[in-house]
Amino acid sequence: MEMSAKLVVEIVLFLIVISVVLYVFIDKMILGGTNSIFGIGADWLKKVFNV
Repeated sequence: MEMSAKLVVEIVLFLIVISVVLYVFIDKMILGGTNSIFGIGADWLKKVFNV
């Protein structure tokens, strides 16, 4: 039981790290880079929805 709980925690942490890295990569490299790491910037939303 302890091993599976530890495994779940490691997977969750791994997914969080990957999602942050992907968000920063996409934001900086593709969308021109707003400086916001946390949350989605208005510029990003404008580019996605063309508003």
